[in-house]
Amino acid sequence: MRRVMLGATGLEVTPLAYGTWQFGGDWSPVDDQSAVAAISQARSFGINLFAVARTPDHLAETLGALDLTLSQAGLAEIDTIMAAAVPAGGPTPEGMS
Repeated sequence: MRRVMLGATGLEVTPLAYGTWQFGGDWSPVDDQSAVAAISQARSFGINLFAVARTPDHLAETLGALDLTLSQAGLAEIDTIMAAAVPAGGPTPEGMS
Protein backbone atom coordinates (compact mmCIF):
# COMPACT_ATOMS: atom_id res chain seq x y z
CA MET A 1 0.00 0.00 0.00
CA ARG A 2 1.15 3.50 -0.80
CA ARG A 3 2.69 5.56 2.02
CA VAL A 4 2.94 9.32 2.63
CA MET A 5 4.96 11.40 5.07
CA LEU A 6 3.03 12.49 8.15
CA GLY A 7 3.88 16.18 8.27
CA ALA A 8 7.38 16.81 9.58
CA THR A 9 7.37 13.73 11.82
CA GLY A 10 9.39 11.58 9.44
CA LEU A 11 6.79 8.83 9.80
CA GLU A 12 5.63 7.05 6.66
CA VAL A 13 1.96 6.22 7.01
CA THR A 14 -0.89 5.08 4.82
CA PRO A 15 -2.87 7.95 3.30
CA LEU A 16 -5.98 6.44 4.87
CA ALA A 17 -6.29 6.54 8.65
CA TYR A 18 -8.54 3.87 10.09
CA GLY A 19 -10.83 5.52 12.61
CA THR A 20 -11.44 3.66 15.85
CA TRP A 21 -13.33 6.25 17.94
CA GLN A 22 -16.18 3.87 18.68
CA PHE A 23 -13.83 1.40 20.34
CA GLY A 24 -13.50 3.82 23.24
CA GLY A 25 -17.02 2.91 24.33
CA ASP A 26 -18.11 6.50 24.96
CA TRP A 27 -20.81 6.41 22.27
CA SER A 28 -22.12 2.87 22.62
CA PRO A 29 -21.16 -0.54 23.96
CA VAL A 30 -18.06 -2.05 22.36
CA ASP A 31 -17.73 -5.65 21.23
CA ASP A 32 -14.08 -6.41 21.93
CA GLN A 33 -13.94 -9.27 19.41
CA SER A 34 -15.28 -7.05 16.63
CA ALA A 35 -12.80 -4.33 17.55
CA VAL A 36 -9.86 -6.74 17.40
CA ALA A 37 -11.15 -8.19 14.11
CA ALA A 38 -11.51 -4.72 12.59
CA ILE A 39 -7.99 -3.64 13.57
CA SER A 40 -6.55 -6.95 12.37
CA GLN A 41 -8.31 -6.56 9.04
CA ALA A 42 -7.01 -3.02 8.68
CA ARG A 43 -3.46 -4.23 9.32
CA SER A 44 -3.91 -7.03 6.76
CA PHE A 45 -4.75 -4.34 4.18
CA GLY A 46 -1.49 -2.60 5.10
CA ILE A 47 -3.01 0.29 7.05
CA ASN A 48 -0.62 1.58 9.70
CA LEU A 49 -2.33 4.83 10.69
CA PHE A 50 -5.17 4.65 13.17
CA ALA A 51 -7.45 7.44 14.33
CA VAL A 52 -10.01 7.11 17.06
CA ALA A 53 -13.39 4.71 15.24
CA ARG A 54 -15.61 1.80 13.43
CA THR A 55 -16.26 -1.81 12.20
CA PRO A 56 -14.71 -4.07 9.55
CA ASP A 57 -17.61 -3.25 7.20
CA HIS A 58 -16.93 0.48 7.52
CA LEU A 59 -13.28 -0.15 6.76
CA ALA A 60 -14.12 -2.01 3.55
CA GLU A 61 -16.39 0.87 2.48
CA THR A 62 -13.69 3.49 2.99
CA LEU A 63 -10.88 1.65 1.17
CA GLY A 64 -12.29 2.97 -2.11
CA ALA A 65 -11.02 6.40 -1.11
CA LEU A 66 -7.48 5.17 -1.72
CA ASP A 67 -8.23 5.01 -5.46
CA LEU A 68 -9.02 8.72 -5.59
CA THR A 69 -6.47 11.29 -6.65
CA LEU A 70 -7.26 14.97 -6.31
CA SER A 71 -6.08 17.31 -9.04
CA GLN A 72 -4.26 20.53 -8.26
CA ALA A 73 -7.42 22.39 -9.27
CA GLY A 74 -9.49 20.27 -6.89
CA LEU A 75 -7.06 20.89 -4.04
CA ALA A 76 -7.14 24.62 -4.77
CA GLU A 77 -10.93 24.56 -4.69
CA ILE A 78 -10.88 22.82 -1.30
CA ASP A 79 -8.45 25.47 0.00
CA THR A 80 -10.81 28.20 -1.22
CA ILE A 81 -13.81 26.60 0.44
CA MET A 82 -11.95 25.96 3.69
CA ALA A 83 -10.62 29.52 3.88
CA ALA A 84 -14.19 30.64 4.61
CA ALA A 85 -14.93 27.77 7.00
CA VAL A 86 -16.00 28.54 10.55
CA PRO A 87 -15.27 26.00 13.29
CA ALA A 88 -18.44 24.50 14.72
CA GLY A 89 -18.73 22.70 18.02
CA GLY A 90 -20.85 19.70 18.71
CA PRO A 91 -21.16 16.70 20.97
CA THR A 92 -17.99 14.78 21.62
CA PRO A 93 -17.33 11.80 23.85
CA GLU A 94 -15.26 14.06 26.10
CA GLY A 95 -18.18 16.45 26.54
CA MET A 96 -20.88 13.87 27.20
CA SER A 97 -22.01 13.14 30.70
